[in-house]
Amino acid sequence: MIQRARDKNIDNSAILPAVLKSYIPKQLLKNVKFAKCYAMSVLEYVQKVLDNSNDSLRMYGSAESLLASLYAYMEFPLSRKMFPREMGSYYYTIPSFYQNLKKEVLYCKQDLLFYLQSCVYAELRLHGDEYEVKFAELIEYMRKHEERLSGCYEFVKYNDDVFEDIRKPFFFSRSLYVFPKDAVVTAVPYRTTRVKSHEETDFLKVFDNLISKYPCFFLPNSETKDRHATAVVRIFDDGNLKFVMESELFSAINLKNPDQKPLECMDVEGHYRTMDYKHVLELYKDQIGDIDFIHSALPISLHIAIPIAAPTGDHCIRAVDAQEDILFENILALGVFQKITRNTCHMIPKFVAILEKYFPSNITYRYFINLKLFQKLRKELEEFWKPIKDTPVKRVRNVGPEGFTAEDLKKELKYLGYTEIFHEITAEAPIAYDIFHSQKPSELNTMHMYKAIHVSITLVMTKRYPCLLEFVYRQKGCLHNRTKPCDDCLESIKETEAEIGAEIKAESEQASSSVTATTSGNDAEKEEDSEKSNPESVASEALPQVKRDPENLKNSVELSKTVKEKDEELERLRVYEEKSKKSDETEKSMKGLEKEAEEWKMKYLKILEENVKMGNILKNTGKSKALESQVKEKDEQLKVVQQALEEKDRKFQKLEKTIKEKDEELYDLSEVLNQEKEGFKVSFNGLLTQLVDKDKEIVELKKARTNAEASQLEAAEKLKQAISELAKAVNGGLEQMKMKDSKIQELELKNSKLTEEKNQEIEELKKQQAMATKEDKKEIEQLKRNASTSADELKKLTARIAEKEGAENLLKRSNKGFSCLETSSNHSKSLISMVLFQCAAKWHKIHRSCAHCRREQLNPNEFPRLQ
Repeated sequence: MIQRARDKNIDNSAILPAVLKSYIPKQLLKNVKFAKCYAMSVLEYVQKVLDNSNDSLRMYGSAESLLASLYAYMEFPLSRKMFPREMGSYYYTIPSFYQNLKKEVLYCKQDLLFYLQSCVYAELRLHGDEYEVKFAELIEYMRKHEERLSGCYEFVKYNDDVFEDIRKPFFFSRSLYVFPKDAVVTAVPYRTTRVKSHEETDFLKVFDNLISKYPCFFLPNSETKDRHATAVVRIFDDGNLKFVMESELFSAINLKNPDQKPLECMDVEGHYRTMDYKHVLELYKDQIGDIDFIHSALPISLHIAIPIAAPTGDHCIRAVDAQEDILFENILALGVFQKITRNTCHMIPKFVAILEKYFPSNITYRYFINLKLFQKLRKELEEFWKPIKDTPVKRVRNVGPEGFTAEDLKKELKYLGYTEIFHEITAEAPIAYDIFHSQKPSELNTMHMYKAIHVSITLVMTKRYPCLLEFVYRQKGCLHNRTKPCDDCLESIKETEAEIGAEIKAESEQASSSVTATTSGNDAEKEEDSEKSNPESVASEALPQVKRDPENLKNSVELSKTVKEKDEELERLRVYEEKSKKSDETEKSMKGLEKEAEEWKMKYLKILEENVKMGNILKNTGKSKALESQVKEKDEQLKVVQQALEEKDRKFQKLEKTIKEKDEELYDLSEVLNQEKEGFKVSFNGLLTQLVDKDKEIVELKKARTNAEASQLEAAEKLKQAISELAKAVNGGLEQMKMKDSKIQELELKNSKLTEEKNQEIEELKKQQAMATKEDKKEIEQLKRNASTSADELKKLTARIAEKEGAENLLKRSNKGFSCLETSSNHSKSLISMVLFQCAAKWHKIHRSCAHCRREQLNPNEFPRLQ
């Protein structure tokens, strides 16, 4: 657990250019002139950098999001080694302190020493040339002592008495206190009085006294070798597992257990192996009792991995993050896959081979990679891409306020030219777009488009070159999420762990078998001879190992028969080799016989010389018969020797004949063997070419299958679109039908209302008619009473009665229209007016009366008469 406090007056703009150059690839910053980006605030400074970048930094989002990423990036331990500041600016900063599992406080040795040195700089004001010359010896002393600690990353445990003793000689060391967890840390007030002035303080003697008194606080553990010193091991958590660095663990165990055999770490140069924390508790539970474990979270940034301090004092990042950063840089920053054409597509496998060299897919352990090795890889790739460095490329277009969809992503990939070398990338676009499943399309912007393009190309590369994906899974990483692996990647990680376990078991069995083999010397020599004479082993060592999928094995079933036949030929060759070994034994026996013949010849020559000497002696002296008997004995011995020589010569001649015959047989056998070897090589090379051709055919079939699947997917998507459009049309028709039904219902309601109103009007008319008839009847009765009136009056009355009775039927239909009976003012004349149907219909829409007399009148078509 890390607790950090900062003074508000620290100005991060001093190191912001260095942080930007480390966070962003230099190819994207070539248009930025940092001298012209001066601003009063860091946010304004970042905004000016974005404005002067010629739109090459859009993948990093807005100034606010980029500044947040930079703040997260610059806060890693010992970051001052990468982003140096002036020494005096650090005395405002309270050193970082950590907590172990027991909640005890720890300080980093380098942070503690650097803080005390910054206090000296502040106290002596070592910022001018005059003071630097005056205190040159002190500055050199502090620099050398800092270098002694630069090769380690170690901690000391806080102790009140010790830290108070360390703090006393330094006037500005007011920050070496431990504060509550949630308290706001502020600077401790200055001490108002001093016993000595700063010029009287001899800091050389102060540092010497402190180092001699507390060596475990200021010297590396490798120098002190004190088992009571603080030994710290960091526990890292990547969201999936907890693990530790093997070298850090073994150093702590060796420090705390000096009587035991030291543990040796198998780190490769530039690699820091890791070990699962649960395995540490299982394997070394008796040796870690005095070791302090602290939790150290792996910081995360949006674009690149944030370094952590290595046990050697350098910085490192996870190997899986390093590979992802390299792909991110080459895909988006350099745009190399846009620059590659069909003529230069051979560079992609070479690029993957370079990655395989730094990130081997057959590695069986997780590890961190040193930043120096990572920078070496960057330089090597920069030299590798130089032939296509100046090739122009298209830029990613800006995303509008409505965001983008998977189809827009496909169009953008096609626009940028990725489909020319990656034909299957359109099929991977929906999978890449799925990483934004928790966001609405309208929430996606240009930065998300860059991310989706990066993921699409990464998916294509990992499928074309499985070694990249295998490395990710062996490092327990995820292609879709850096913080925590997704479910699909977790299953693949478990399968890869099982494969690694099987590989380790096979290697251990092979090592044990090799150990038992080395114990028997003769058997080992025979195995070496057989390996030398075995053409199969030579061929297998000379040939590259080709990894094939299970589908490829199905296609190579036919070749297995020919391989069996070649195995039988190899057995025959081995028989020939055994015969050749026997001929070698005969050659050895012939050489022995030749040596014996040479020895017998030498004996024969010596005997002849002795005989000549004896003959001369006999001639000169002519004495004693004893000499003659000796001569006879020598002659007999000479005859015996001659006979033996003759027999040896005969045997030698026989052996020469047999040797010649064996030589001829051996020559014939060697010729047959050479012919068989040549035939075997030719046939084996033919088989290899067939296998390679089959692999190529399988790759082409895979490509064809992927293209067919892509076309099927496109057709399916088109069908889905058509179905969705049809569904939309059907839904629209249904809505129109609903609207029409609602309109019909409204019209029916209106019609019912109108009919009710008309029925009411008809009832009223009936009532009026009834009233009229009653009045008419009264008048008729009155007229009848007045029957005594004159005949003229009777006629008038009858006319009026007729007129009243005709009022019931004012409208009399004819073939053309209505007839209206209109009386004059003097009641003597009656006028009949004709109204056409068309005119009456238009008039009755507005008025319910006769067009001539204005009496109440209805259209009989709308209101027929009641019978």
